[in-house]
Parts: sequence; structure tokens; C-alpha cells
Amino acid sequence: MSVLEDLGVRQVSSPLTRKMLAPLDERCEVVQFSSLPNWRDLARLGELMESHPDVALRAYGGYDGSIQNLEFLRHFPHLRRFYADQLRYDDFQSIERASAFSPMTSASLVSER
Repeated sequence: MSVLEDLGVRQVSSPLTRKMLAPLDERCEVVQFSSLPNWRDLARLGELMESHPDVALRAYGGYDGSIQNLEFLRHFPHLRRFYADQLRYDDFQSIERASAFSPMTSASLVSER
């Protein structure tokens, strides 16, 4: 187990590995990425998190330009908590569109700008 996982955080990136797709430990509080996984991996990640709606999803950084909007949230229809910080775009209106397909109870957005 990694230090992050000991702290309740699972870091993921494409291509997803078996370890990244392993069942979530009961201590896991956040699944996060700093570069947008490909659509296939997002769908797989959404399936993994489906039975853990209280585990938060965090998108941060995106310095490679891969995170351009929040449309990827459509892969997480059961998500209740979402955090976005240090992203490099201005389209935070997409959080409103995302709420149409996710029952989020908590969303935290912090812009780098």
C-alpha cells in the first residue's frame, strides 16, 4: 500500500492498472487524478466508484491541458462529492451541467487564476 493510500487517497492515471482498479479499501476517502484519464478508463473508474458514492473524486492540476471541462463527470452518476483545484480553465459553468447527471451533495472548485 502506498503512503497516499494509507492516508485514504487513491491516485489514478491512464492506463489504469489492476492495482488502481482494485476494490476500494474502506479507508479510501478520495480517488484523484491530475491528468484526465481516457474515456474508457473513466468509464471503468466510474464503475469502480459506483458502489462507493461517498468516496470523493478529485481532479487537480491538469497542467498537460487534458482537463478542459467537467464533462467527464458523466461517468460518475452516483458521485456525491467532487473537488477540482488548480485547474487551468475557466469553464466552471460545466459544474451546473454536471449536476444534471450526478446527485452531488458537495462540490469544491478552486481556480488557479
